[in-house]
Amino acid sequence: MQNFCASAPTHASPYRMSMTQPYIYWILEAPFVTIIGLYSNVEGSLDARGRNEQQTFLNNEMAKAPADKKLLVTVHHPPFSLDSAHGGCPDILTSLDTAIAMSGRVPDAVLSGHVHNYQRFSREIKGRRIPYVVAGAGGYANDARSMHKIQKALIGTALPFQTTLADVRLENYQEDQPGFLRITVTAAKMEFEYFIVPFSGTEPPALFESFAV
Repeated sequence: MQNFCASAPTHASPYRMSMTQPYIYWILEAPFVTIIGLYSNVEGSLDARGRNEQQTFLNNEMAKAPADKKLLVTVHHPPFSLDSAHGGCPDILTSLDTAIAMSGRVPDAVLSGHVHNYQRFSREIKGRRIPYVVAGAGGYANDARSMHKIQKALIGTALPFQTTLADVRLENYQEDQPGFLRITVTAAKMEFEYFIVPFSGTEPPALFESFAV
């Protein structure tokens, strides 16, 4: 809690300032999108063993999210990742799938960080292809050694790459340069643009890819 909900910014660690959020998980209502922000602890789970407060929150918020808006779910630890440093978090995937089953609502996209690169997965749910995006290559990744590499077996493999899960594909990735994700939401669509920002500092941000839902 002290890392995220401090009364004032402090040096929680030698390389990171604390945050001053009002709480560790939350909901934001914007004109065209509902954003649910989740807290995945240190080990990548919504709740401590034997508890379910955040899971209940997620189930309820997804169920009552306005049907005429896009629904975006964000969580630090990614459900899917094919990097060689961290990998995906099965507990997060289970929690999201539980909320989908309990609420009857499918998010239009799921965003995560934690892994210091960019990966875009797509997953088929109820006949729709839902993007699961890892965008963790900004901020902390301040040199090439901080970037997390894709598993060696995938290097040179044609994309999209079919994972061992029949409904999940790796659509694209970027493991060499830091970057940021920009999202624009209108009444008609939600557009994602991922920009890379070379470590050299001499080149402007460049669009790596864009897609829409």
